[in-house]
Parts: sequence; C-alpha cells; structure tokens
Amino acid sequence: MDSLALPPTQTGATAPPGQVLSNEQLSLLKPLIPEESWRTFKVHFEEIHFFWAKLLLDTSVTGTNANIINALAAIRIVDSILSDEGLPRWKHRFAYIRLARILESLDRIIGRERQKGHVSGRRGQGNSTIKRDMYLQAVEGESGKTLGDLRPRWGKRLDKMTGGSLFLAFARDFSVKHDVLENISHQAIQACRQAIGDSGVFPI
Repeated sequence: MDSLALPPTQTGATAPPGQVLSNEQLSLLKPLIPEESWRTFKVHFEEIHFFWAKLLLDTSVTGTNANIINALAAIRIVDSILSDEGLPRWKHRFAYIRLARILESLDRIIGRERQKGHVSGRRGQGNSTIKRDMYLQAVEGESGKTLGDLRPRWGKRLDKMTGGSLFLAFARDFSVKHDVLENISHQAIQACRQAIGDSGVFPI
C-alpha cells in the first residue's frame, strides 16, 4: 500500500487484470462492502490513487527524509486532512492509515536517535512515551489532546482492518456489527476446512 501505484493514464502502462474472486470469497466480502462501492471505486479510480500517491510524497519519512523534523511535519499534514470536515470520508480513512505508518517510522527514528544520544527522555521514559509527546506537541492547537490521543489508535486499527488494500479503505462498511464479523470468521474457517481438511492447521 506504500508503493506509488499511479493510474495507467499517468504511467503509460496497462494495469494487470485483477484476480477473479471465487463465489466463496465474494460471499464473505458482501456483508462488509456496500453494493455500489466497486462501481464508485472504479469511477473515482484516478482520484483515489492520485490522492494516495501525493499523500505518500508529501509525508515521506524514508531515506534522507527519515528524521524527526520531517516526521512531525508529515504528522501535521495528515492532521490537517483529518481536521478538514469538508473532505470525503475515504480521504480521512487514507489519512488515518498514513498516520499509523508515519508513527511506526517515527518510533524507529526515535530509537535510532536515542542510541546516538540525540534524543533523551525522562528517567524511565520509553520510546513510545517520547513518540506520544512529540505527536501531541505536533498537533497541539489543531486536533487537540483528546483527538490527538485517539487518532493514532484509530489509524492503527484501520490499517490492520484493511490489510493494505486501497479498495477496502475506500469501500468497507465500518458500521458492520460484531455478530456479522463473527459469522464471516466462521464461514472462513469452514471454507478452509473444506479446502485442506479438518486435521489441517491454518491461520485464522
């Protein structure tokens, strides 16, 4: 999902055809994805990919950009997107996911800088606490402390739930109830058992 996958019209390349989902896979996804989502995703395909690619470029914290100053600047960019109530929900979702990735990078940067003696915390203070303090300082006066505490958790959760899929981040119905998710999990287990047998070991 962090790759800069630009639309075919911008790269000049022909996009490879997507893998056809089986009926079983479609039945598992149906409760999670509103029926009109795939059509809408295709209509806005270029806008979606352009937004994600630009967000990655504007908030890069890799290579020569992997430092605390750039990480905090990237956090402010993402926070401004999340605070813009005029944007569509899918852009907020993408920003949440990007926030989770930036904070992961910031954690590694802090660890590296502490080893060099460039960053120091209070006695007994770990990297996570230093990262939280830096994050809250970066968004102070914008999203505020309450949202500042919640947004990293929401971003991390959303990143895991979508599994790196732009389509799921765009289309998934996050209002689905817990019992529906349990039923989907049960169906997935049954499908695995049918495929590899009851005695097989599989990660669900």
